[in-house]
Amino acid sequence: MALGSGKAVMEGERNLRFSPRFPEILPQRSTVKDVLENSQRYFYALKMGETTCTIGINEAVTLLKREITDAAGDHPVKLLSSTYDPVENHIRDAYSSSGHPVLTFASMPKYKIFPIPEIITTLLELGRKEFGCQVEMEFAIDLSTDPKANARFAVLQLRPMSAREEMLDVEISNHDRNQAFCISHLALGNTINCDMVDFVCVKPESFDPARTTETAKQLAEINSSLIRAGRKYILIGPGRWGSE
Repeated sequence: MALGSGKAVMEGERNLRFSPRFPEILPQRSTVKDVLENSQRYFYALKMGETTCTIGINEAVTLLKREITDAAGDHPVKLLSSTYDPVENHIRDAYSSSGHPVLTFASMPKYKIFPIPEIITTLLELGRKEFGCQVEMEFAIDLSTDPKANARFAVLQLRPMSAREEMLDVEISNHDRNQAFCISHLALGNTINCDMVDFVCVKPESFDPARTTETAKQLAEINSSLIRAGRKYILIGPGRWGSE
């Protein structure tokens, strides 16, 4: 878990790792030295001051890297920070302007001002039940700059965890290619499934992003009819057309 954009998590930078079932147990933060070395020192925020921006493959052009100390006056940073006292070499689990802010997130997993562990545990159990396997989840928490406003939890993605088959080396022969219904050179993982009956495809050449909501309703009707018929299917569509 990290403050700001998920870029810090995806690129393996300093962030908070904890078990939602045992949020108080943090082996990587056993001592004051550990906390200071492993705590997040900066975060990525969305650039808001520029009138134009060229969007491309490099998303960094839209982000601003800020030091935690520079944003110490902002409510989310105050809420998630502890205070380090260098004289006593001690960290207090509350923000104070008289010391050095350390982003520990202690107010959430430890003191539960927002039930992060419980929410994550519940959603993972629900996902495991519905998917029939272990799942992984990406989420975001919106902490308003207004101390009186409620925080909001949003699920960004929920997907099955990598199956054992994905670790295998796969050789695709010319015979396999000739027999294939569909081939992709850009695919994540591999598995074998013999239960699929239908393909439902949203054609990229006829897909209109402005009509995403209408497309989603049509797919919902198809989904309902196939479920009633007991027919398993693969849904194919361009990009993140379903995120609306």
